[in-house]
Amino acid sequence: MAFEFDNRLSDSPLIKQIWYTQSDEMGEFVSTANIHSEIVITRRGQQTTVTVRGPETHATVVSAPPEGEFLGITFNLGVFMPQLLPRVLKNQQDVVLPSHNSHTFCLDHSQWEIPTFDNVDVFIERLINHKLLVCDPIISDVLRGHIPDLSVSALQYRFTRATGFSQKLIEQIQRADNAITLLQTGVSLADVAHEIGYYDQSHMTNAIKRFYGQTPSKFIKSNR
Repeated sequence: MAFEFDNRLSDSPLIKQIWYTQSDEMGEFVSTANIHSEIVITRRGQQTTVTVRGPETHATVVSAPPEGEFLGITFNLGVFMPQLLPRVLKNQQDVVLPSHNSHTFCLDHSQWEIPTFDNVDVFIERLINHKLLVCDPIISDVLRGHIPDLSVSALQYRFTRATGFSQKLIEQIQRADNAITLLQTGVSLADVAHEIGYYDQSHMTNAIKRFYGQTPSKFIKSNR
């Protein structure tokens, strides 16, 4: 099952992207490993749901409902909702926020208007102002090579709280993502494995199969 996405950047530095897509009929697709949490608004007829989704440690096959519209707010790495921590939501332990109609939902004991693709930045700003969406800046600093004045256990706690993952697993998924990006430009498997820093081509293939659900060659072929 293939989707066509309409993506755009957000006004907020806490948000990686805002996306929109539709499904015409019911089908299955591979949900790849993902280090980002997000909020997804799903509209089907008169029914609208607001779901908070966590990161994923491996690829899984999931189903998409027919005749649905989906609006997504993808958080930057290290951005999370304190009341719904990524480690609790990890691997499809999604939380559907209660709603009373197709226009509002409940969060933090208050009624919130369900955002649209056009006004979603206002919704994001409200989340930040109410401290329902926060950022731990140490995550991106560490991944850029900065060494914080923290113990190993304290740093691990910060990573787990803000991302749901260990630093090592995040780096493994990012490396697989970088390998896929290079492979899509036509670079050979052997050259990508060497450039990205895998032990060998087999090591890279196993990593991509874990995080993307397919071998590198099959993934590239199916996504052309």
